Amino acid sequence: MAKFIDLAKILDWPKIVKEIKENREELVIKEKDKPVAVIIPFSSYQDWLVSKKLAKEKFFKLVNKIQERTKKEDPQKIEKLVNEAIREIRNT
Repeated sequence: MAKFIDLAKILDWPKIVKEIKENREELVIKEKDKPVAVIIPFSSYQDWLVSKKLAKEKFFKLVNKIQERTKKEDPQKIEKLVNEAIREIRNT
């Protein structure tokens, strides 16, 4: 569970960092009662980087697969179908 703290109340950064490291908790920093930043444990950041890389690889693999399947199709026909699908989704 994330912990919240007002930016103006942070006086001891080393203590804050130590708590994040030991408790493996996220710290949401607020300014004027609005969240403005998050500090997370480094291991969580590393996990996020791996997830981001895997998602990007999966996305481009899918794009390449679609391009391969549609390389013989008329690009204008594909664009028309995509635009129709977008209109349908937006109207629901």
